[in-house]
Amino acid sequence: MKTGKQLSVTPINSRDPKTGLEPQRMIRGTDMMGGALPDVLSSDGTLVFMRQMKFDLEGITQRQGKPHLFSSAGFLDGSWWHRTYWIYGGRFQSGWGSWPRTASRVPAGRLLVFDPSAIYGFGRNAYATHGSHVGLGKTRYRLFAASREVPPTPAAKPGPKKRPPRRRPTRSAVKYLWSKPTPILARAMLLADKTLFIAGPVGDAQRALAAFEAKQGVALWAVSTADGSKLAECKLGSQPVFDGIAAAGGRLYISTQSGKVLCLGGAK
Repeated sequence: MKTGKQLSVTPINSRDPKTGLEPQRMIRGTDMMGGALPDVLSSDGTLVFMRQMKFDLEGITQRQGKPHLFSSAGFLDGSWWHRTYWIYGGRFQSGWGSWPRTASRVPAGRLLVFDPSAIYGFGRNAYATHGSHVGLGKTRYRLFAASREVPPTPAAKPGPKKRPPRRRPTRSAVKYLWSKPTPILARAMLLADKTLFIAGPVGDAQRALAAFEAKQGVALWAVSTADGSKLAECKLGSQPVFDGIAAAGGRLYISTQSGKVLCLGGAK
């Protein structure tokens, strides 16, 4: 960090150097068991993470590691395809029959933040292979808090996957501390001490196009981490850029789609 000198290089490409193809042993049904796509790096101070991959501080790939925050689609993808989401865990399953399973075992949502005791998120209230689209039936977005006690991720079994029975119920093992509906489609989220900040279009954006396009207004909410109750509200003139909120020096900074950066803070 002091000089910019390269300290290590860790190749992670698993393609066959002769054919340029992925070895078939790396494929399990619809899952790739090796390789990775680039993403914003994160760290817990002992390991460095890039999506599902884990490295020590020397850049050496680690097979085992603590659960961490990541998304199979990457932190920069704000498209919110229904089969991808953020999780606090170690491995993401894919495919028509498996994509809801990860969210039934570990905390998951469109946006997640956490502190030493809990994980806070904005996401759907149910994950299933049927009725999977938010806004149809009883599937809705909500704000929630969940315990950081993540159960062990089952090891991947070799060989082709067995397709689960159609309409198989998915029971959640996640320990939710509280869960509340919110009239905001949270496109940005931040945790600052005991206060959770969310920002986005107001109204029923899951059903009304005008609300989804922010024609009914945009707001910033301050929410208590204890029970999800609203502490304060501030109207915004433009939608935040996806995940575009930060805090420093007792102030909030919000990047908006109008091209402005807002600075919010109390009077001194």
